[in-house]
Amino acid sequence: MHRPALLALLAALVGAASWWWGHLGWPGRGLVRGHVGDGAATLFLYALLWRTGRGPAAARAAIVAAIALLVEVAQAIHHGGGGAAGELVVGATADGWDLVAYAAGIGFGWAVEAISRAADDGARRRRR
Repeated sequence: MHRPALLALLAALVGAASWWWGHLGWPGRGLVRGHVGDGAATLFLYALLWRTGRGPAAARAAIVAAIALLVEVAQAIHHGGGGAAGELVVGATADGWDLVAYAAGIGFGWAVEAISRAADDGARRRRR
């Protein structure tokens, strides 16, 4: 079951690239650093939970969505002061579009898992 680990690696690479994009001030940095990074973060969490192999995909999606929502609420309540590490982990600004990015990351992870499981089921049927 290497697919969840590969998905987590992909999400980590996309997240790191989006951070560098914003750090270097390249065009579209607000979109890339903020929203692509947020989507990558939820995709990473989804992949880690998928790697555990426990429970249904809907439960994993719900757990990641709850964590993302808590992060967004924390951003709305707490305004800065966390330094670079706090901004990287929690973020600095509450934004409704973050929820769309979170949903996209979760949806992409769920879709990859569904396609992966369908491929595994098809392979098992062909071996019988």
